[in-house]
Amino acid sequence: MKTRYEKNGTELIYHIEGVLDTASAPVMEQEIMPLLEGVTALKIDVSQMEYILSAGVRVIMRAAKDMMKKKATVRITGTNDKVKDIFRTLGLTSLVMME
Repeated sequence: MKTRYEKNGTELIYHIEGVLDTASAPVMEQEIMPLLEGVTALKIDVSQMEYILSAGVRVIMRAAKDMMKKKATVRITGTNDKVKDIFRTLGLTSLVMME
């Protein structure tokens, strides 16, 4: 997995490439959580993500819940059918906007 991010004022755009699995999820969590300070809009771009395992879903949902506590917006963009199916199966599409 590779990540990169852009911070535009209070918006954070976080890009994920590759597979978000058990090994890479803790790395993402350590990187993204401190970045959420002062953010009012979080956009997670998964257009280059090949697949996500449950540990990766947990990290994304932790970040989303942290943002929702602040009444901030959370969007997951660039979802492919595999990623959409995983979020839909877990009932998470009602918690975050998926584009």
